[in-house]
Amino acid sequence: MLRSVRLWSWLLLACLINQNFVVFAADRDRLQQLLHRFPEADLNQDGQLSLQEAKAFRDRKRGTKTEPADRQRAFQKSGLKTSTSSQAASLQAPVVGLNGLYMGHSFFNPVAQELVNRIPDSTIVDHQAYIVAAGGIHGSPKYLWDAAAKRSQGLQHLQAGGVDVLALTYHSPETSSLQDYQRWMDAALQQNPDIRLVLGVPWGSYIHDADLAKLSEMDAKMDFFFEQVIEPLRAAYPKNQVVFCPYGLGVNELVRRLLQDDLPGVQYVMHPDPGARAASKRSGEQLVNDQIGHGGELVIRLSALIMLAVIYDYDLALLRPQKIQKLPEIDLVAIAEKIVQRIRPYNELYH
Repeated sequence: MLRSVRLWSWLLLACLINQNFVVFAADRDRLQQLLHRFPEADLNQDGQLSLQEAKAFRDRKRGTKTEPADRQRAFQKSGLKTSTSSQAASLQAPVVGLNGLYMGHSFFNPVAQELVNRIPDSTIVDHQAYIVAAGGIHGSPKYLWDAAAKRSQGLQHLQAGGVDVLALTYHSPETSSLQDYQRWMDAALQQNPDIRLVLGVPWGSYIHDADLAKLSEMDAKMDFFFEQVIEPLRAAYPKNQVVFCPYGLGVNELVRRLLQDDLPGVQYVMHPDPGARAASKRSGEQLVNDQIGHGGELVIRLSALIMLAVIYDYDLALLRPQKIQKLPEIDLVAIAEKIVQRIRPYNELYH
């Protein structure tokens, strides 16, 4: 019940604070209801709650002390990314955005950044993402902890408090063990007792060599990771959500469709001729950009849609149309929804 009241309050705040929101009589009534619940929000003690006071109160409750313009400049300097839905996308009830720390490698960080880019197409307001990036093995939870500079960068954000989501990724069993995730989670809990841990597992390296049998094997590894890491983490942190987001399943699906000649406009996972790959990338004809498997535009966009749906338990049908300009015949929302339905049983206890 308390959680529902808190969520209702944040939904009301998010709606009232929308920059394009017009205050009608009913909305003034809701402001007064909010004032009744939170009298301390009346900063000038005049007995009336304005939109500006409601926003200042919301920011203070979430640990934000700067004004919007100063806050945006501070975010840009620090690596924090923010997005807010436009009025056109807010016909549905707004969803309160989450303050998240996203840490990982080059199969993860572009997806976290693209998630920021997709938020304006949704009804989510005030999504915040602080991204700590490192290449390859150095973006694994173990190396991010062992590297003093990266550890400090992440801990500074966590120690400020008000963080709703800690999102980490996977690299290898040696660098992404149960203990590696626990180090970060234990540190996060010190100032963020209700934090949610999200583990985003990407597609495999060298995916251009995969056939249908290999893709099925890669899908099955997600089950193994769930059993070996996710379930023990849930047992270790029963008061916190541990959300499994194997967005790599989406990339496996793209490759599978390509092999079955069911991905209009895409010709290759990666062009076999190194000299032709730059042009193939520009035209959208290939899925990944290099032999290691760094994602192209289609891969990153699909992965971000899956991450958005999983982190927010969000109905992708509420999004504006999601099309890659070079590949207009591919319905990314339909593909993402199929993958989200496959992921949903992993996190069923939170729905």
